[in-house]
Amino acid sequence: MLLCIINKTIMEIKTTPPVKVMFFTTRTSLEELEGFVLKVAEELYGEITKQQLIPTGPQYWIYHGMDGKPDTVFTLEICVPVNGAPKTESVFLYKELAAFKCAVVLHHGSWDNLSKVYGTAIPGIVLQKKQLSGFFREMYINIDLENPANNITEVQIGIN
Repeated sequence: MLLCIINKTIMEIKTTPPVKVMFFTTRTSLEELEGFVLKVAEELYGEITKQQLIPTGPQYWIYHGMDGKPDTVFTLEICVPVNGAPKTESVFLYKELAAFKCAVVLHHGSWDNLSKVYGTAIPGIVLQKKQLSGFFREMYINIDLENPANNITEVQIGIN
């Protein structure tokens, strides 16, 4: 683990462990993300309960091929860590996420400001001569839809 401060932002370099997840996947753009926030989470947690599984961690959103432009289409995975594989056929998928080497920034507050986290962190990663892997994850540690200032999001930017 390496800690550094770039433009008043504390960034940690770490490798996350593998994690078993049930997940939803789709092709979408940043313009369309809001449509997935509640609907998919409700259905995913309902299916986890139906499968008699236990959520073992916070929700992850994984972005493959996202470039920060609102209209670019990329692959989105919405994942919830679980304690095992589904017991019966499921409408959602199951897999183990591989260990993930990343730069991590903890964001407190509204998701409307997440682009600023990326805008500060990515140039800092490049300055440290780290290569971006093209994978980005957000782990939602605390979700407060009534008061977004209470949100806590761990932004994970994949590096090689």
